[in-house]
Amino acid sequence: MRNSVSVSNLMLLDTPPIITWHMTNVTRLATGATCEVVLPDMTGADFIHAFDFCSSVTVTRSVPAGTSLGIGPGPGPVAALDAAGHCAWVTNWVTVVSPDLEPRDDALSTAKNSPVQISLTVRFQGIPGRAYTVQRSTDLMEWSDLAVGLADPDGLISYTDTVFPSEGAFYRVKAGLRYDGR
Repeated sequence: MRNSVSVSNLMLLDTPPIITWHMTNVTRLATGATCEVVLPDMTGADFIHAFDFCSSVTVTRSVPAGTSLGIGPGPGPVAALDAAGHCAWVTNWVTVVSPDLEPRDDALSTAKNSPVQISLTVRFQGIPGRAYTVQRSTDLMEWSDLAVGLADPDGLISYTDTVFPSEGAFYRVKAGLRYDGR
């Protein structure tokens, strides 16, 4: 029996990990006086799937979990590293939003002691005609389905949440089949 190694196998030793899926955008509602949220650990399987042909993959983020984030887009780069030091990068932005809870018009000052209706619109980029399920979570562990629909001709998925938890929420979309069954 003769031992041999094919060229295609050698090429696999010099390739970065392959990222098959990652969450692209997370929206978190800031609450409290500081208008900040704490960055959760976004290196697990709920946020990124990666593999390598030759070794295990370690997922890291340049900004560590537990970091306070202010209003606006937050850290995006996420790296998948293999044992040989090869790296593949993706971006998943964390956008912190803060609703304006105070009435803007003096004529509405009587509403200060009444519940204020707040809405938050989240938008995701998808594939035109593909079905998506919009989901929400307050802890990144348990997810609730909010809506199911097709991406518009430009691939946009938009959902307006009018009843979200006071402690804030994370949003994601899960892809389904296209309208033609593929």
